[in-house]
Amino acid sequence: MATEKKTVICPECGKEVDLNQNDGVCQNCQLDVAWCIEKRRRDRAVAKLAEAEQEAQPQRKRRFEF
Repeated sequence: MATEKKTVICPECGKEVDLNQNDGVCQNCQLDVAWCIEKRRRDRAVAKLAEAEQEAQPQRKRRFEF
């Protein structure tokens, strides 16, 4: 299986970072860019789950609305 070369821009210093080399750590500022991308992805997934869970709950009618 061929490995794909994935290059992203470091959010802190703006340099290009190859995710396949050096475990996704920026050589300029030592930020773990791969971890940042993974955290962002997980946060979006959790938000979608929370949104779906909230929609699944029945909406209660308020008795007294002014």
